[in-house]
Amino acid sequence: MLYNVTLKLFRKIRDFKGVEKLIDEMLQIGVKHNIITFATLISCDYMCALPYKAVKWFENMPSFGVKPNNNMYGMLENFDGCLSVYNDMKTLGGKPNMVTYNTLLYAMGGAKRTGEAKVIYQEMIKKGFSPNWPSYTTLLQAYCKARFHEDALRVYREMKEKRMDIKI
Repeated sequence: MLYNVTLKLFRKIRDFKGVEKLIDEMLQIGVKHNIITFATLISCDYMCALPYKAVKWFENMPSFGVKPNNNMYGMLENFDGCLSVYNDMKTLGGKPNMVTYNTLLYAMGGAKRTGEAKVIYQEMIKKGFSPNWPSYTTLLQAYCKARFHEDALRVYREMKEKRMDIKI
């Protein structure tokens, strides 16, 4: 916890060199990274204008035994950050997975950017991913809030066809 707080202080003063030294120290003495560590590193990289490093940290999370969760950016209410990491990931050749798409759908729904959620959903389908329960429920909530009635009904029908629980 002390390391995460220190990382946040370095982020606040935009001291990327300090962040790198602290990360090296953490690795040398065996301090495990957690979701907060990665969220801080990623946001620090963006504040220091290093988006390629942010994408690298995001992609390397599983190698540290940390999975990005659906609320990683939602809890921080950094919806622009979520979309920015995604766009940079695509630009740098990263391959989004189902967790990435569901995170984006959640973030865009939370930010009331239903049109962007719809585009991300269509891209997810185009890339060969099959929507799962979190995908559908996030879309259904976003569409209902934005009064995208036809889209909400389509999602509802798809869920019924797949015999998914519709309770949200």
